[in-house]
Amino acid sequence: MLNKKPSSTFQPYYVNECENIKLAIKQVASKFNKDPNTLDFDLQNIITYKKTSQDQQLKLIPQNEVNLFLNNRNNLLDSNLTITQHYCVTIKEQSKKQRQFHFQADKIFSEIFLIFRVGFTYTDTIFESLYEEIRKIKVWNKILIFNEFAEKKTLKEFLSSLEYPLKQEAKYLLVQGTNLLPTLESKLEFKKEITKNFQTINKNEIICIYHKALQGKPGRNTRGEYIIPKVPKILHQNSPLKYDSASIKAKEYPNAIYYLSAIGGILKYDKDYLQIQDTFEVKEVSLKTTGSLIGGIDSGTTINITEADNLKESLGQGMKVEASKVNIAGNVGAHAEIKVKEVNIGGFTHQSSKIYAQNATIKIHKGYVYGEIIKIQNLETGIIEGKRVEVEQMYGGKIYADEIFIQKLHTNAFLYATKNIRIATMLKGENKFFIAANYSPQAKEYFNTLIKTKNDSMQQVIILTKELKAEILHIQKLKPTADETRKTLMLYKNTKTTPPSYLLKEFEAYHQLVLDLKHKQETINQLSQTYKQSLKDLNTFDKATQNATIEIQSGWVGYNEVHYHFYSPKLELMLIPKPNQPKKVSYNKQTKQLILQE
Repeated sequence: MLNKKPSSTFQPYYVNECENIKLAIKQVASKFNKDPNTLDFDLQNIITYKKTSQDQQLKLIPQNEVNLFLNNRNNLLDSNLTITQHYCVTIKEQSKKQRQFHFQADKIFSEIFLIFRVGFTYTDTIFESLYEEIRKIKVWNKILIFNEFAEKKTLKEFLSSLEYPLKQEAKYLLVQGTNLLPTLESKLEFKKEITKNFQTINKNEIICIYHKALQGKPGRNTRGEYIIPKVPKILHQNSPLKYDSASIKAKEYPNAIYYLSAIGGILKYDKDYLQIQDTFEVKEVSLKTTGSLIGGIDSGTTINITEADNLKESLGQGMKVEASKVNIAGNVGAHAEIKVKEVNIGGFTHQSSKIYAQNATIKIHKGYVYGEIIKIQNLETGIIEGKRVEVEQMYGGKIYADEIFIQKLHTNAFLYATKNIRIATMLKGENKFFIAANYSPQAKEYFNTLIKTKNDSMQQVIILTKELKAEILHIQKLKPTADETRKTLMLYKNTKTTPPSYLLKEFEAYHQLVLDLKHKQETINQLSQTYKQSLKDLNTFDKATQNATIEIQSGWVGYNEVHYHFYSPKLELMLIPKPNQPKKVSYNKQTKQLILQE
């Protein structure tokens, strides 16, 4: 047996009237000892035939009658009529260009969709080559080709309506059959991942859909075949889903049943029974057990992590937890992250851990926590950003808040507040107290917005004013000529004659420059008002700091520093209270100095 060597070159090969392009390519590939996957084709011509049950052979439909014949609904719904298309093609070597779209159809080819992939880009210049690729897809799948003028127009309108490059897939209905509806078997379609150990859900979300079996309707598919759909295996079948009616509600429609969450919580599907629970309990969260538990903060879910051993971690290294409420009996490991509305931690938080919560209660804090109401039993070098912070014992660390309350302050504390700092008992010195309008996270965000508005508006005013001056000089030079042109145009108007078009254009151009100048002046005025308002808002914002106080109820101990910062106008004040001096620091508006008072 001789081994054939593949040909190094391949000349385009013409095939006349093939009905199956896939088979034609295989035959040509075999003839020339080529891999069929390396070959492609160009479509040269399409020939359409018809045949009734009484005809002995196919009958040609003239090219100029194809659209009329295939648009006739009576022809398409004639079950005795067979419609086929043959293709004249040139088979060639395949180029390496990849399509940015693909073809999608159901089993009986009742509808054909094009799926344009993420990243797809389009301009009118590529439309013809794009449409030629679509025609080739039709030939490959034996889809009838007709009405191409209208099809092109609709497709071009669709492509022109999208924004490029595509950020998500775009689905386009290219063609559909006539009167044909496919038979649908009943099925249960889950919209949520029910196999997850921890899947949270909000109220009124769709969990799953039971699609009822539907008997199809006969008609002609996109290949030109007349299809009589099969009867469903079971036409009238009840939904197989078993569920807890207290946590899940069913909404029935003619063709489907929608199952929605009646409450927020944790979705559980066990032993073919679906329910929503509001509490999830586990001994520890780690890579070996559950992995990260990521759910919705607004889901109403509570997570209880029960490991309380001081030598172990309840929330393991690198784990993330997200829910409405989290109760942790023990410790939080390195690089762990918690995002909740409320968290309670009975152990310590690692220095690299991060917590984001509205309300947080922590026994021993060494990491980072951001929230509104934060209560800490022992703060050990950790960082806190909140609205109101309460600490029983502070052994160092930093706190940024509107109000800070500490029962026992040891040493090395950095306290930043916008309103008040209250210390019940100071045990040691070496502490620093800071008061400014932007120290709490909420105030900082507002302050930064005001500063940006002020700076941006002033910068724009400077740029536009410079442009305005240059434009005023330019218009002043043009004004004498423009005045003369105006007089000339008035003469034409008074004599009811048409002036030369160049005179009108010259005056319109000048008039437009004047209008643009006025618009720019208005913009400058608006920006100036924005600048003044932002300054006013900064002053109001900063004035609140003038009422802020620091109070050490047990009296000052050791060396401590007090700093007040004002931004509008800028002023920095410092005070070093000494033991036995008055316990309370405040700002005197008349002297603009810090004072001590009982």
